[in-house]
Amino acid sequence: MGSAGGEVRHWNADVNGISLHVAEQGPVDGPAVILLHGFPELWLSWRHQMAALAGRGFRAIAPADAAAYTVLHLVGDVVALLNHLRLPKVFVVGHDWGAQVAWHMCLFRPDMVRAVVAIGIPFFPRGDKPMTEAMAGRDGFYAMQFQEPGRAERAFARYDVATVLKKFYSIEIDVLTAPPGVEIIDFLEARSSPLPWMTDEELGQYAEKFQKSGFTGPLNYYRMFDTDWELTAPWQDAKITVPAKFIYGDKDIGLKSFGTEQLVKSGAFKYFVPNLEVVTIEGHHFLQQEQAEKVNSEILSYFDKFSGALIKQSQKYTFEMAALAGRGFRAIAPDLRGYGDSSAPADAAAYTILHLVGDVVALLNHLRLPKVLVVGHDLGAQVAWHMCLFRPDMVRAVVAIGVPFFPRGPKPMTEALAGRDGFYIMQFQEPGRAERTFARYDVATVLKKFYSIEIDDLTAPPGVEIIDFLEARPSPLPWMTEEELGQYAEKFQKSGFTGPINYYRMFDTSWRLTAPWQDAKITVPAKFIYGNKDIGLKSFGTEQFVKSGALKSFVPNLEVVIIEGHHCLQQEQAERVNSEILSYFDKFTGENT
Repeated sequence: MGSAGGEVRHWNADVNGISLHVAEQGPVDGPAVILLHGFPELWLSWRHQMAALAGRGFRAIAPADAAAYTVLHLVGDVVALLNHLRLPKVFVVGHDWGAQVAWHMCLFRPDMVRAVVAIGIPFFPRGDKPMTEAMAGRDGFYAMQFQEPGRAERAFARYDVATVLKKFYSIEIDVLTAPPGVEIIDFLEARSSPLPWMTDEELGQYAEKFQKSGFTGPLNYYRMFDTDWELTAPWQDAKITVPAKFIYGDKDIGLKSFGTEQLVKSGAFKYFVPNLEVVTIEGHHFLQQEQAEKVNSEILSYFDKFSGALIKQSQKYTFEMAALAGRGFRAIAPDLRGYGDSSAPADAAAYTILHLVGDVVALLNHLRLPKVLVVGHDLGAQVAWHMCLFRPDMVRAVVAIGVPFFPRGPKPMTEALAGRDGFYIMQFQEPGRAERTFARYDVATVLKKFYSIEIDDLTAPPGVEIIDFLEARPSPLPWMTEEELGQYAEKFQKSGFTGPINYYRMFDTSWRLTAPWQDAKITVPAKFIYGNKDIGLKSFGTEQFVKSGALKSFVPNLEVVIIEGHHCLQQEQAERVNSEILSYFDKFTGENT
C-alpha cells in the first residue's frame, strides 16, 4: 500500500514477553503518532489516517492487538513499544477500544503524551462499582454477553468471519442490546451490499486475519472490565491533563449504549478532561474509515498546534504520628489491607500494588483530601513510591524509609531471583509454605524474629526455612516494650500472616501490571531515609543503588539521609526520624496540602 507518505512498513517488536505486530508509515525522524484501533479491527482501520499523517511528515505507527488484556497490559505494551523505538513523547490517536487505551495512556503516563485524539469513546471516569454489577440484568447488552468465556465465540461460529465483521461494521441501531434470549450476533444485520467506506478486498483482509487469530483475544478485553475497575482504583476521580480532542459521529452507537451524548453535553466530560475540544461529524461508529477525509483534517489541524514541540503503609507510626500531630499536622496511619483491623481478602490477586495504592486513594477521597504528604516504611514505602508514580497530583512530598524506589526491571522478581530458594521472598511465593513454618512458633516469637534482624542477607542456608534461620532476641527489643510487642501479636494472632505474605506473592503480577511505567521517573519531591545496618543494604543492593546515583536518576528531586540503625528505623530511632520528617515537610507547609 503506497502513498505520498511512502510504503507501509511491517515489523514485529518483542515487548513485555509478547510479539507485537506494527505497521508504520512516514519518515522515521518525523514527529511520531501512535494509532490504537478498536473492536473488531486491526491496524488496517488506520490506513487512511496513516497515509495522511505520513504525507504531512508525521511518523504513523499502528500496533496490532496485544496478548494480555487488562488496560494495564494494553498501555504497558504501548509504553514498551515507544521505549523500544526510543520515542519519549508522542501524539496518540485511538478509536473504540484504542480510545480507551489512549485515555489511560494519558492517565498513567501523561509525561509520554504530547496530545491525544480519541474517536468514538470518551474518557469515562472510574465508577463506583464494576461494570458487570452496574449492568446487572442487561443480559442482551453485547458487553454482558461477551463476559462468559466461549459464549460469543460459539455464537460467532454460526457465521463466516467476513459476515461477523460486516454485522459489526454495519451497525446503525441506537442501542447494542439484543432481545431476551437472542445472541447479539444473531440480532445484528449485515448489509447485503458492500459497505460504502470499505471495499470487499479490504473486508477480505480483515477476515483473513481474524480467521487466523479468532475473536477470543479481542473479546477478552471486555472480560477484563471488572478486573480493570479493581486495578484502576488509584485513579479514582483523576483527571486527564493532556491536551485532548474527542471526535464522534452523530449516529454513533455509543451515544445511547454508553451514554456518550449525555456525558459530553452535561459538562461532566469536560470536568475530567479540562483541556478538551469536542467535534461532532456526520456518521456512525467507524468514523475514521467512514469519514476519513474529515477525520484526517481534524487530527492534522489539531496536531499542527503542537508540531513545533519535540516528539522524538501502615507499619505502626506511633512516634511519628505524635510528632506530626504535635506540629499541627493531621497524621493518618491506616492498617494496609491484610493487616490488623483492616479487611484481608482471601484471594492473593487482591494484593497487587494497584490494589494497595487504590486503597490509599480511596481513603483520601473519603476524607476529601486532594493532596497530602506521604510517609512509608518497608512495603509501605513501596506503596508510597507507587502513589507518587500513579497519582503525583495527590502527593505534595514523600518520605520513604528503608526501601528506595526500585524502577521496573527487565524481568519479574521470581525470574530475577531464580535459584535463590533460601531468600525470604522466594520462600514466601508458595501458598501456605511460610504460614506452615511460622506456625511452629507463637506469633510474638515470629514477630520478634523479624524485628530482631541484624544479619546482612535475609537468605537461609539450603534446606532451611527463613523463620527457622532467624533468631529472636532473648531480651526485650531496645525500641519496643513487651506490651507493645503484645499489641502487635494480638492483631496478627487474629488476622494471620497470609494477607501480608500475599504482597510478596503478587510481585510478579505487579511487575506485569506496571508495564506502563517502564523507565518512568518520580517527579514528586522526595526524601529517602535508611539505616546504615538495614538488612536491605545487601539483600536488595540498596547501598549500591543509592551511592551509584541510580536512585537519583529515577527520583530527580531527592534527598538521602543515612541514620545509625537497622530496618525498623522509625521505631528504633524515633526522635531522629521524626526530626528528618518534620524538617522536610516544613518546606511544604506553606502550600495547600
